[in-house]
Amino acid sequence: MRAGLAQMDILWENVQKNKKKAEDFIKKAKEYDVELLAFPEMSLTGFSMQVEKTTADWKEQRHFFEEMSGRYEMTIAFGYPAPSSGPMCRNHLAVAENGRIRMDYEKIHPFTFGQEGAHFEGGEHISCMEWKNTVLGGFICYDLRFPEIFQISSRESEIILVIANWPESRIGDWDCLLRARAIENQAYILGVNRVGEGGGIVYNGHSALYDPRGERLTHFCEEESLLIGEIDPEKVRKCRDIFPLKKDRREELYRRLGSKADQKSRSFAAGHCVDSSEATPVELSADFTVCLSSLSMVSLSGKSESYIGTDYGVRSIRALFLCDLRDNIRFRLPVLQRTPAGRCWMKMNIRKRDIYGIITVYGT
Repeated sequence: MRAGLAQMDILWENVQKNKKKAEDFIKKAKEYDVELLAFPEMSLTGFSMQVEKTTADWKEQRHFFEEMSGRYEMTIAFGYPAPSSGPMCRNHLAVAENGRIRMDYEKIHPFTFGQEGAHFEGGEHISCMEWKNTVLGGFICYDLRFPEIFQISSRESEIILVIANWPESRIGDWDCLLRARAIENQAYILGVNRVGEGGGIVYNGHSALYDPRGERLTHFCEEESLLIGEIDPEKVRKCRDIFPLKKDRREELYRRLGSKADQKSRSFAAGHCVDSSEATPVELSADFTVCLSSLSMVSLSGKSESYIGTDYGVRSIRALFLCDLRDNIRFRLPVLQRTPAGRCWMKMNIRKRDIYGIITVYGT
């Protein structure tokens, strides 16, 4: 089987011009007898949060790729944004074949750091489809950082697509994680990323096809191009038979351990150590490091926006506080619970350990 990765320079929020570019890729792929062609995330719009604009013609975007799959007799994977039943939208990966949609996956993990979570809600299902003599699954961009869903998909899937708008600034993560997912799941991983500039962010491709042993079958490229590689599903089966990795997974144990961790989280969220008398206040300057053992309660005061960050390399937490106390304080780490008094629970993960602290905001 021959797969193609359409490493496309997506023109920002320009559906009509991107259709023309996409069809050029499809024509070229047809010349090389490509059977499965994948486009990047939000293939015809780019990773835009102007959802009223990008979702206005979502049916047209879907129909275009349906039509292309029938006209050129090719299986085509693509991305598009679409409205949901509520006020939020959803980010889709669809696969069209013979003029119709065969699979439609909704991105499970919106990229909150990039504001996607403010406009898109996460999907709740993993999708796969039978394709020729194998099974095809797929995920979208930020999903790549969450290995659990890949393990679920690869119970059936032998080929997993990852369509993305992954920025140049974190491209090393992309390269590493694609290969890791191939090795962990003993599956072909097809990762297709865009190039060019969109919304002020630079993208440099590095689309790649990895085999079940983590061998890269395509060359790295940072320009707009069509990358082509060969897929042999029998290689997946042989790899899994010779080295039966999944047989050693302890799914029931993982569920029990996860349940215990959830119970611990709920006990903290329910009010464990909320009484400030149990906590040692730590006054913090604008840029500081504090040992985990001494972090229980911190007092904030000052300026405009709040940022909490973690240093995963050492047993410490680094933070920069810029906070306007007249506004609702905003955190980029998950807030487990916020009380009317402005006290927030923060869950911080350091070296796979859950550390809990109390952030108390005092009035001006």
